[in-house]
Parts: sequence; structure tokens; C-alpha cells
Amino acid sequence: MQLLISAEKRLRQNDGHLCRNRKFSQAELILLVLSSMLLKQTHHRPSVLLNASAVGYYGNVPECEVIEAYPKGNGFLPDVCEQWEEEALRAIEFGVRVVLLRTGIVLYKSEGALHKLLLPFRMFIGGPLGNGRQWFPWIHVQDEVHAILYAMEHERIDGPVNLAAPQSIRMIEFCNALGSVLHRPSWLPVPEFALRLMLGEMAVPLLFHGQKIIPTKLLEAGFKFRYPNLENALQDILH
Repeated sequence: MQLLISAEKRLRQNDGHLCRNRKFSQAELILLVLSSMLLKQTHHRPSVLLNASAVGYYGNVPECEVIEAYPKGNGFLPDVCEQWEEEALRAIEFGVRVVLLRTGIVLYKSEGALHKLLLPFRMFIGGPLGNGRQWFPWIHVQDEVHAILYAMEHERIDGPVNLAAPQSIRMIEFCNALGSVLHRPSWLPVPEFALRLMLGEMAVPLLFHGQKIIPTKLLEAGFKFRYPNLENALQDILH
């Protein structure tokens, strides 16, 4: 963590601000972390580097189960994730264990996807995005934090790690569960063209594409999800 803070300070000093394009800012930050490792004595180097990536690495996968060995998808988001991960993997040269955290949609109340969906549901105009058939790889924020700590503490975990609940659901199922917890209907789909107009082209891969993510490495390593069930997770977050 100290290396990360030091590297970010150096990046701010060099550029005056973090690059607005996250593709480059995170890659540059990782490079500065690696530079800091190189300058340190071997016994002062960290034992593990946790790299924040995303399930967007896999691109749009309509049907197949996606474990960590699944190949990279095509498009801007998979390319961005690949660049972050490639830079992070260079830490292996310094004897550092590298964990690539491919995170799904983290559920918490104050920000993120769930926060944005709450208002239309509370106004009785909630519903799925598009036809609702896209996979929705979700994880409760507490499981996200505990999984990261688990990966940091267990030396046999390395390489890509999927951070998503073991319960695979589609967007329409998520919205139905959200409506049930809020005691609101889920009936009004949001068409793709509307989000293209409101949010631009990036809305399509972010909101209309998905993957049936399986957290194989975490499960095989013995990690226990506190909230493997979506409705229980939503009840905990919203009540």
C-alpha cells in the first residue's frame, strides 16, 4: 500500500494530475509501483501485488460459463484490462506474487449500478436494460472486500481471480429481485438506443453486455461467500 501511495504522489507531481484517460493512468501507476520495487532492497519488497481489473476483460459472452482461463474478448474494455494486467504481471520479475482481480458489478447502496437503479424502481418505472437476457455478474461489497483480503493472505492464489457471486443471474432476474425487495414492479425495459443517446457508445458494452462469471479460483481455495444469494444480498444492503 505504501508503494502505491508513493507512486500516485509521484504521478501527480510529474503530470500535475492523474491522466483523465484511465487506460493510461492506471498503467502508468503500475509502472511507477514496479519502479519503486526495483529501487528497494529485496527484503523490503512486498510479497504480493493486487491489480484491480474487471470481468470486462472477457468481453461479451452470451452463453458460456466464464472461468479465469477463458480468453480475452474483443473491444476497447478487454484491451484496457489486458494492458493493466500485462503491466502488473511484470512484478513477477521481482519475485512478487501477482493477483489480477477481475471484479464484477459490486453492489452497495451509495454508488454504482445499484444506486443508479434505485430511483426508477422507487418511482415505479423500473425495469431491465434492453431485453434483460445479458448476464449480470454481481457481488456484495462485503464479499468483494473479504475476497480481496483472502487473495492477499493466501499464497496459493495468483494470476486472474474472478470476483463475482457464485449465483449466476441475468439482468431481468436481477431487476425482478430488486423489485421484490423494494416492493415495486419491474416492468419498463430501457431500450439500447435510449442509453446510446443519453450515455454514449460506452453504455453498450458496460450495460448491455455481460458474462456468466464463475469464481472458480476463490471456491477452489476455500473462500466462503457471505452473500451467495442475490435476494439476501439486496435485503442486507437496502434494509
